[in-house]
Amino acid sequence: MKKWISTCKNQHTACQLNASTDWLPTRLLEISNSDRFDIRLVETRNLLSRHLECPVRFVALSHMWGDTSISPPLRTVKSNYDSMQQGIRIRELPQNFVDAVLVCRKLEVEYLWIDSLCIIQDSPEDWKREAVTMHLVYKYAQATIVAYAFNFKLSNPMFYC
Repeated sequence: MKKWISTCKNQHTACQLNASTDWLPTRLLEISNSDRFDIRLVETRNLLSRHLECPVRFVALSHMWGDTSISPPLRTVKSNYDSMQQGIRIRELPQNFVDAVLVCRKLEVEYLWIDSLCIIQDSPEDWKREAVTMHLVYKYAQATIVAYAFNFKLSNPMFYC
């Protein structure tokens, strides 16, 4: 996968143009360097001063939510916003989110965008603001992981065949 991304960045003109932008979504998930792979929600306006030398790179996850009546999804809402910024334990994440974190670690990408965690789900104002930029998330992501099959009975839905 690293080789594909390198080829894309170095040989595709359109990808080179996308890589040169400073655009970031409002929020990203910062992946911890610890062995526990904990993550936390960060506001990107606070990242720019920390990354003056190199641009912030992120990966996006495109996924199906599945049947939320069977298994309510982990999501960011107004009432847990502060705790999401403090940190999210890896064991709290659904398997497809864990897989996305592991892919980011392998790619040495420090940030991940997942709609259910990076958009405040019970805020119509936030949804309205973020929905109009969602195409930019996928455009400027270093890579987009697509979890195209989701079955809550599977132990590893991201790699389902």
